[in-house]
Amino acid sequence: MLDRDERGRVRAEQRGPVSWITVDNVAKHNAVSLAMWRELDATIQSIDAGTRCVVLQGAGEKAFVAGADISEFSQNRRAPADVAAYEAAAGSAFRRLQELPQPTVALIRGYCIGGGVALALSCDIRFASHDSRFAIPAARLGLGYSVDGVKKLLDAVSVPVAMDMLVSAPVFGS
Repeated sequence: MLDRDERGRVRAEQRGPVSWITVDNVAKHNAVSLAMWRELDATIQSIDAGTRCVVLQGAGEKAFVAGADISEFSQNRRAPADVAAYEAAAGSAFRRLQELPQPTVALIRGYCIGGGVALALSCDIRFASHDSRFAIPAARLGLGYSVDGVKKLLDAVSVPVAMDMLVSAPVFGS
């Protein structure tokens, strides 16, 4: 059985008026498991009303969030009901982050892939380091991207760039 650190976790820390949320699964470039999507949602929900700003980051230096942990897809996305439950967990975290009354900031270093892009797009402000790399490989995995996710992407980049990201799945960045 894997311990909590080997499975990944979401850490929260209050530093004065700023809440820091860290997606921590360094061994998998901060890929988010189903349990972590739920933990992220609960963490966001628990943000104190006195918080003035929320910062979301990935642990380590190599990745913000490298998307969903696809190694568990065969277990957690077998049947349509499983897919719906998975999408509901991730979607709830995205919506809760987007609906926070406090400003939200994504600090992006390294890989920002798939669900990581969706998390970053759910924040009000995104800061990316020079070594950040962005991609949405959902189509290559036979997955769709939610309507809300496509809308957020279109709001952030041009239609041609969004189409390229969604259909061809190139990696943008250094």
